[in-house]
Amino acid sequence: MKAVLAAKGSLHPFRKPSFILPGKTFCTIAAFVLVSCLWAGAQQPPQRQFSVHVETQLVQVHVRVVGRDDKPVTGLKKKDFSVKANGHRQQVSVLDYVSAPAAVQESNQAPPNAAVRENIQPRTPGRHVWIYVDTEVDSDEVSQAYQAIKKFLSTQLQPGFMVSLDGLPFSDDRTTLLATLEKMRQGPFGHLPDVPPLVNSTLDMEKQADYEWLLYSALLYEGSPAPPVGFARMTMRQGLASGGGGGVAMQRDELKQEMQTTEQEMSFYVRSALFRYLDIIYRMEALQGEKAVVIFRSGLRMDPDNVALLRRAAADAMRHQIVFYTVDTRGLYTIDPSTNQAKLLRYGVPIPFWAVQSSVAFLRALDDYERTDEVVRGREEGLTDVALLTGGKAVTNTNDLNTVFKGVLEDSSGYYVVGFYPTDKRQSGRFRRIKVSVDVPGVKVYAPKGYYEPLPFKELSRREKEIVLWQALQSEMPRDLPVSASVNVFRGENGEPVAVVSTGVRLGALTAKRARDASKVHVTELSEIGAVAGGTLPAYYGQTAAVTVANSLYSQTSASPDEFVTFNTQLPVTPGKHIYKVVFRDDSTGKLGAEEVHFEAPVFGPAPAVSSLMVTHHVAPIKADTPAVKLKARAEKAQGILQAGGMKFVPQPDATFHAGDKIYFLYKLYNPASYNFDALAATARTGLLLNGIAIRQFNINWRILPEPNEKMVVLIGTLDTRNLAAGEYRVVQSVPIECGTGGKLVAGFTLAANTQ
Repeated sequence: MKAVLAAKGSLHPFRKPSFILPGKTFCTIAAFVLVSCLWAGAQQPPQRQFSVHVETQLVQVHVRVVGRDDKPVTGLKKKDFSVKANGHRQQVSVLDYVSAPAAVQESNQAPPNAAVRENIQPRTPGRHVWIYVDTEVDSDEVSQAYQAIKKFLSTQLQPGFMVSLDGLPFSDDRTTLLATLEKMRQGPFGHLPDVPPLVNSTLDMEKQADYEWLLYSALLYEGSPAPPVGFARMTMRQGLASGGGGGVAMQRDELKQEMQTTEQEMSFYVRSALFRYLDIIYRMEALQGEKAVVIFRSGLRMDPDNVALLRRAAADAMRHQIVFYTVDTRGLYTIDPSTNQAKLLRYGVPIPFWAVQSSVAFLRALDDYERTDEVVRGREEGLTDVALLTGGKAVTNTNDLNTVFKGVLEDSSGYYVVGFYPTDKRQSGRFRRIKVSVDVPGVKVYAPKGYYEPLPFKELSRREKEIVLWQALQSEMPRDLPVSASVNVFRGENGEPVAVVSTGVRLGALTAKRARDASKVHVTELSEIGAVAGGTLPAYYGQTAAVTVANSLYSQTSASPDEFVTFNTQLPVTPGKHIYKVVFRDDSTGKLGAEEVHFEAPVFGPAPAVSSLMVTHHVAPIKADTPAVKLKARAEKAQGILQAGGMKFVPQPDATFHAGDKIYFLYKLYNPASYNFDALAATARTGLLLNGIAIRQFNINWRILPEPNEKMVVLIGTLDTRNLAAGEYRVVQSVPIECGTGGKLVAGFTLAANTQ
């Protein structure tokens, strides 16, 4: 089975989270990774569909409306649409149109990206079409599949299309995709380490089983013009003539067993393919936008034993708005029984000598048209079923394999997004039928036949809960929970930037499970950090925490707006601008909250550079009383960038303080031109702004700690806020001239009135 890579990079566990109370820290953690696992989806058979997106209440249906010329009808209004869910009329609340791209001149050569994009209308901002191209071809079909995919990438790739070739990371870079495809053609059997194969390594064995069945059928039923009606119906259970003598009867019993084993093997290949498609569904289900899987395969035989698995895959695909398009890479074929003997030998199926010598009836049975039709045409069934049950199209019995991408293009543009809030508010995971009609004469309407309503959070599987969290991070940032996040950047051990991230959700907003002596809250966090300019995949980090607080403390702390369940960690980043996004979930209720922070990481090379200005009131002394503690302290210092002046600085997600709090500031100068203490002290100036207006009444005390061995100078500041009024403050710290930058550091915080 080919490797299927994650669509957006890999997940890694965080460090320990902590829940901070004054003078106390409670820590528990269970790091998690999003994984694929099989689950029993509903068995409602899906029909022709494009896409349905279901939020908590809003249901958005993708609808294509075409005229008599089969071209999209534009300019329709809400009043033109009629939507019924389970027979009940729904009011159309949202209507949007995704325009079809302009026609593109097709050619066998790959034109430059810019030349193609000039002729294409841009898609609606933020909309993506994710296309997973899966190739499982015979060695004789490599050229046809390669040319069809190349034509798509060269001339049909639209803005907003993200393509994965056999599980490689999704990309919209035409040049990279074409180069990868060329490597796959050069190593079709997977001999190249960095690209997947075009050829399915088991397909020859799969076809060998087909022709073994043909041979055994001819030997067992040589007196009949065709085998029993149907294929793979476990024919060995039926009574058969035993033959003329004991030796012949023994041969027939052995053939029965061989044919039964072959039928089981053929069924196994179908199951393997369907499980693979389930895996692709589970890897794509969290992506936002149109999702299509295009399968190039040398047929796929279907049998009754695998119908339930097929319907399960189709139901899961429909639930997550994934449409399958299938291509029979055998192309245009004919039923030619005269070639059977040659194909038996090609796929390694030897013809028994005794059968050829002793039975003319066997040779006639082997060359029977209906028997051959059962083998050859039967490989269309599975591909057609996979496409139709998921709402896609099947391309069979044609040499124009690229036709499949025309269907993808047609279905992914030139459609309306029709949104409504269902009058039935129940959410129990049922299948709801939809009927969409348009009050315009002479048009055809293509729309989903239905959708699955959401399940209550408590009834979701673990995998479904993780997917909901992932989707929240990728789409609109939810605000049901009050979430805060802060990011500061320092230099790591290797000289590269390290983002010090602190995130938190307010304790009082979480639902606690109360026991006699203590209360417990459970939260899950998922975060993404990535460069604004792109070029590299974002990194994803996940963690969970279960925090127990004594009931004697819980009532007071949960009522405070300043108590958070927090996660603190350090993430390596590249120099440049970045976006950090985080989403929290209350695991008791399913409520979500998110926050987004933009920050820039400087280059900490040989030139002078400064870290960001961190603001916190969580500091702790570093104790080094015993040899063991000293050893631990040295180890922590080697990896801790927030230790200075005998204190350990702990970042906090929010920058809200109360009048009377002592606030600590920390930043570092790397590679300064001078370590002259007096010069640094004389040039380090601080300003304080209140609501954007400079004030003079402030008392920030700075300690300047030159550390020549570390090639840096550490500046620690403290601010007593007892004489400051409530308001929004900013600290402006000038960078000493010796640093050579002449810049300023700015950190903001909110000072609230002291309620104690």
